[in-house]
Amino acid sequence: MILDQLRRRRGRALALAAGILVAATSFTLLTATVSTSRATTVGTVRKNARSAYDVLVRPPNSQTDVERQSGLVEPNFLSGTFGGITMDQYRRIRGMAGIDVAAPVANIGYLMVMSTVTVDVSRFLDSKASRQILRISPTLTAGLGTYRTSDEYVYLTRSPLTSGSSSDQVFQSDTLEKGAVDKSTQRYQLKGKYDVCFYFNRDKTEQTDFNLQLPMRPNLIAEDLSDRSAFDRDLNSWMNCQSGQGKATIDVPVSYPVLLSAVDPEAENRLVGLGGAITSGRMLTEQDKPWTLPSSKSIHGQHDSYIPALLSSSPLTAGTLNAAVERLDVGDPAELPSKLGNPTAASFVRGLHGTRVGKVGVDLSKGYQKALEEDSFDTGAYWTVGPVTYRRTSDGGLAVQAQPRQKPGLWVTNQEQRPVPYVPEENQGKQYRKVISHASTDCLGLGYCDHVDSGRLPNPFVRLVGRYDTGKLRGFSALSDVPLETYQSPQVTGADPATRAVLHDKPLRPDRNLGGYASPPPTMLTTMDSITALTKSRRVPSLQDKAPVSAIRIRVAGVSGVDTASRARVNAVAGAIRAAYPRLQVDVTVGSSPAPQTVALSPSAHVTERWVAKGVALRILRAVDTKSAVLFVLVLVVCALFLGQAALASVRSRRTEIGTLRCLGWSGGEVLRLVLGELGPVWSCDQGCDPRCRIQRRPAHNSSPAW
Repeated sequence: MILDQLRRRRGRALALAAGILVAATSFTLLTATVSTSRATTVGTVRKNARSAYDVLVRPPNSQTDVERQSGLVEPNFLSGTFGGITMDQYRRIRGMAGIDVAAPVANIGYLMVMSTVTVDVSRFLDSKASRQILRISPTLTAGLGTYRTSDEYVYLTRSPLTSGSSSDQVFQSDTLEKGAVDKSTQRYQLKGKYDVCFYFNRDKTEQTDFNLQLPMRPNLIAEDLSDRSAFDRDLNSWMNCQSGQGKATIDVPVSYPVLLSAVDPEAENRLVGLGGAITSGRMLTEQDKPWTLPSSKSIHGQHDSYIPALLSSSPLTAGTLNAAVERLDVGDPAELPSKLGNPTAASFVRGLHGTRVGKVGVDLSKGYQKALEEDSFDTGAYWTVGPVTYRRTSDGGLAVQAQPRQKPGLWVTNQEQRPVPYVPEENQGKQYRKVISHASTDCLGLGYCDHVDSGRLPNPFVRLVGRYDTGKLRGFSALSDVPLETYQSPQVTGADPATRAVLHDKPLRPDRNLGGYASPPPTMLTTMDSITALTKSRRVPSLQDKAPVSAIRIRVAGVSGVDTASRARVNAVAGAIRAAYPRLQVDVTVGSSPAPQTVALSPSAHVTERWVAKGVALRILRAVDTKSAVLFVLVLVVCALFLGQAALASVRSRRTEIGTLRCLGWSGGEVLRLVLGELGPVWSCDQGCDPRCRIQRRPAHNSSPAW
């Protein structure tokens, strides 16, 4: 019967067959497309899900309200954390089952490293003058601010500058120049020559009562700077004295805040490949520990102590000096040595009229790149900073809470209460973090401390063992980027045209403002064994004494992505840490991804910062599975509707025929099988056929013939 219907109604059969073929093909193609898209998405997610570390452990109360409410991790979280996890907690966590690498970071504090930036002003010289003075008036541009810095000078003479010392060896100089003798200044000569740099650079008081017995003896009054600010421009002004004809440079004194942090060298090497980033010297090892020199070899006292350290080859801070250059009207050049070689030198030079002859610019980072001696790293004082405080705005963005201006007491030495030299000018700018000074004990070089510092330790010096380049570290996928602040600066860009214009369409990089928004990552690394030598050398104990570790980054063994087994391993480790230390902040970072946030630094400055959203990879996979299931059902429903419409059309066109069959004794089921047989691969069969495919006649006295 079915075959007979197909032969007699070939057009309808062919149309139905074509429809079925189109529906089946569409179903196959769409499901294949869905499967391919799912496989591609899942493959991309799994390939990029593994980040630098899987679990981040932070001190109690280190998670901000915004992080807690939004499931985010602040990209600059490490810069405001100085201690909070004890060494015993770290050791226990390191020994837990399932942990492959536990890499601690103990932020110690910012050291101020002094250097100079060299500015070449040769092209502005008067080629005919025998002696001349040039002045530059620099303006520093860093981040969103500009700052006026100290005037700097160069004195260039064609006469030779020679060396000499007093008879008792108290005073030595290599900037002595013979010049016309002025009777009023003759007593300031040393062996018939004037020191043309001493008074401007070392004694601007113009007081002479205490140095009449010997020329250029340091003035006791000049040492009293307790009432001066560290940002006093006159205090930081410098005279460069040079002998030559066509070459003149000015060394502008600068300081760089270097964040000193302690790490485990072996764990750090396994986590990010620190050993492969060494550019000079050698890598830190587990054998590198603090040491003390005997008195016979100490140069600062009876027992000098040292700690080992690695220094980054880049300062990771940005800034540019742009300066106007003036040629000063000095009068008679022959009188310059005597005018510069007496106590009135500073007021004389500052009072000279100048003629602007041009301008120069220099990148501030060039001073950092100079070779620094080991004694450049003094730990006599270091500074720590607090975290940034955020709040959600009405439009869903973030706003930063500003902090009060820095207090003058932050930049005063412990012993003499003198201003810290060459404090970066940016510290006068807008503050977003609380800055704290940690003064050292007064027992440097003694090997022990007593009286007010009893029980504490002398502060150590830093001995470099090598340098490293953060650009050579093992990379990780940008899709699963997590805060790696030990080596990377936060990525901050302008969020509106006005802010981008101020930044000249460049990222907002960290500057030298300790209270600034974007803080530089650690640029000096030491060993965990060196922590005590640093924290116990502070006069006032702090949290760092008992709990020095700032964060622990953990890689879990056996994790390959965000599959079920990997998630179970990570969750097991995170759960074990939470159970052992409920107050510690534990974040699962595997499968995380950047989540840009708009941050308002001020009403006129808005930036975009790459925060990190946790669990993104898992949410993507769940969404893909849901999408695949929904699309599969939709395709199936569409195909079923198409076939249903075809069957309905076939039945409606054959109502008379179906009625006749019913009158002949066909049951409803037999009629249904007839229709379905025309729509699908149903063949007639005899009694020997598969019983699942047999169409039987309903028994009746007026039955139709069997087929």
